[in-house]
Amino acid sequence: MVKIMFNGKEVQKTKFISSTLEPVWTIKHDSLCLFTVTVQDLFDSHEGLTFLVQDFDKFGGNETLGAVVVPPREVFLAKGERVEYPLKALFGHKDYGTGKLALRIRRATEYDIDFMEKWSSSQKEDLIVKTTATKGGKGTIGSIVTRNEKVEKHGHGAEKTSVKKFRIRPGPDPKRKEETTWMTKEALQKEALEPSRHWVDVGSGKLGKLYVEIIGCDGLPQLDTGAFLGNKTDAFVSVVYEDCISKTDVIDDTLSPRWMPWSQRAFQLHMMHPSSQLHLGVFDYDDGMFDDHDLIGRVSVDVTNFYPDTEYLLTYSIYPTAKTSYTREAKGTLTFRLRIEYVDERQLVLSNLTPPPTIHVNVKTKKDFQCAKFTASGKIDMEPYSQRTISSYIEELMTYMECYYYLEDAVLNVLLWRGHFPLKLGKKTILLPVHSFNLFLCMVVLVERPTLFPSFCCATIAWVLLAVMGYKRNVPNPWDGCRSFGEVMQQLILGKCLSGPDNIPAYANADKSAEFTEKWNKRVEDAEKMAERRRLKAIEEQEEWQKEMEEIGDTNVDISTKSGGGVSIDPLKPILYPIQQYLGITCNCLRFLKNIIIWEESYFAAIISLASRTGDCSCLCSLGFHLPVDIEDHRLGPLWSMDEGGRHLLRQ
Repeated sequence: MVKIMFNGKEVQKTKFISSTLEPVWTIKHDSLCLFTVTVQDLFDSHEGLTFLVQDFDKFGGNETLGAVVVPPREVFLAKGERVEYPLKALFGHKDYGTGKLALRIRRATEYDIDFMEKWSSSQKEDLIVKTTATKGGKGTIGSIVTRNEKVEKHGHGAEKTSVKKFRIRPGPDPKRKEETTWMTKEALQKEALEPSRHWVDVGSGKLGKLYVEIIGCDGLPQLDTGAFLGNKTDAFVSVVYEDCISKTDVIDDTLSPRWMPWSQRAFQLHMMHPSSQLHLGVFDYDDGMFDDHDLIGRVSVDVTNFYPDTEYLLTYSIYPTAKTSYTREAKGTLTFRLRIEYVDERQLVLSNLTPPPTIHVNVKTKKDFQCAKFTASGKIDMEPYSQRTISSYIEELMTYMECYYYLEDAVLNVLLWRGHFPLKLGKKTILLPVHSFNLFLCMVVLVERPTLFPSFCCATIAWVLLAVMGYKRNVPNPWDGCRSFGEVMQQLILGKCLSGPDNIPAYANADKSAEFTEKWNKRVEDAEKMAERRRLKAIEEQEEWQKEMEEIGDTNVDISTKSGGGVSIDPLKPILYPIQQYLGITCNCLRFLKNIIIWEESYFAAIISLASRTGDCSCLCSLGFHLPVDIEDHRLGPLWSMDEGGRHLLRQ
């Protein structure tokens, strides 16, 4: 337990948590207290607040394991950040040398004061959010005897109507029990979109915060037995983000669950790195001692291109895994709300100079570990040797062949001087071939000055990245856009992006977007058909060649395809497993490189563009001091000359 002291007097004492070396105190353990003190009394104190961590002993004295002293200035300036303090031994006590205590301190608001007054009174039960996340579904028998749907009939005769209602799970609103026990489908959907009342605060990052609200799922598969008796999937959502792991309540016996505003569904996640992905996994709850929760599907959300202080309502298809192609079959959809807040946007951009950190998080049970693992990486384990995994990696590498079509378009646009940059002249818009002009100018200068080749190499990297950015921001579908180079530079220089998010109306450019997607898919399909025809033709030519060789008596053709029987382990594993590992490394590198090139990792792309332009200018400046210059007088000829010994002479 922890005892809080100020000037030798006890302010608060938490409840003890037994049998653990890593206790976590919550409000139910009296971890929250309201400390009232004047500024003068606070700074007159020599030590500030003292936190004593003690080992509770029922029959003897409590042994002090260590103490944390927070100076008055830190208490006064604290803003609620999670801070870890090392435990230090008190004078005359044993020094254990290990242990930390995590604290949050901030000034109390009127809401905090009102909450603590209610918590201290008889209204404590109304403030506790009762959830079913830990106890889960009812099981087969409980599902059979529980009624989740009913039909209410109203009116008489010809005016008689029937209304179908659904039981609200995991439970009704504590403040409106009669109104929210049974609701129609429309009322249920409307209620689910209301703001959440309770937020789970997790994580230790300081760059910003992600606010995630799980709204609902649709089209989930049936994973429980006894569906005809009412026993259906018991769904819950696992949330994994950096060092944040949490989960929602369990919604029993439904394939289209909805999480209500009063349930556990909202999470405040603290950000360490802007390129970290948000992982959401949908599971079927199993309460058996030896049964793991069944993964239904998962989704990884890249939050890099989302704008701060903007609320997004997003719907994603969920898949068992995102790393293999042979399991890419949607298992339903997940709808959630997302909002981001940044503390310092300049620091946010600079943090991209380092890769996202590798984080290790402890969990209590094997089930929690499986949930976190499947949520973050999917159900298919890509590490063990498997020929299916090798095939999946090869199929993924083949998908990168589509880049050839983008490259072909880019080359043709540049060589044929096709316009792409819009310039408005009155009511008319002219498309200027800016890239073609830049390439022409660069080639002319490079022919005249070959020494500028290093500078042009750096400039080419920035040019390609900025050209891809311009392409993505001009596609018909506004949702396929990305953060611009100018916006990232505003964040870096001014500390804030001046241009906010675009206001995208519903179904904006839907027809043009569909036409563009259909045209592109048709082009890829035609190219694949042509490649397939070439492959079949090559096979026919090979077969004809083999027949000709057989006719002339060629004995070098290997036709021994039979092998002996018997059971044997895969003899190719020593050869194929290293290939599988190299393919995995290659695919991971290509994924990262692809995300940079197409500006999915917009901060990395902008930093690389800026570095390339800086390298370009540096090369120009360094070469500029070594360019040959002849100082001449047009009447007398060269003023400077050099003798045979290399000495400079001045011509008289």
